[in-house]
Amino acid sequence: MKGHTYSILDQSFSTLIGKLHQYAIYTVSSLLLYMRFLLGKYNVIDCREIFCLWDFKAWLEPHMNTFRGYATSQFGDGMHEFLMRKDESGVVRIYLRKSSQASTWVPEGP
Repeated sequence: MKGHTYSILDQSFSTLIGKLHQYAIYTVSSLLLYMRFLLGKYNVIDCREIFCLWDFKAWLEPHMNTFRGYATSQFGDGMHEFLMRKDESGVVRIYLRKSSQASTWVPEGP
C-alpha cells in the first residue's frame, strides 16, 4: 500500500482480520478472493500470493551496526522510505526520504 498513512493501514488490516474470522477459508485462492473483496473499500486493487520471501534481516545482519539511526516512528523526523540501487561501478548506494510524498531522495553521504 504505497503512499498509505499508518492510520489507514491499521484500520484496513483491523477490518480485514475481524471480517476474515467470520468465514471458513480453506485455500489460499479463497483467502485472496475475500481479501480483495474486503479491502476494496480501502482502494486495494489486487492481492497476490507471494511464492518467495526474502529474509532481509539475515541479509543485512552483517552490516546492521552501520545501518542504524535512520528510521524513526511515524511521528518522528527520521526517514521512512529507503531505496538501494547499484551505481555504474557496481557499488550499492542508499537513498532516503521522509515520506512517499517527499519530492526528492536524500543522496548517500560522503
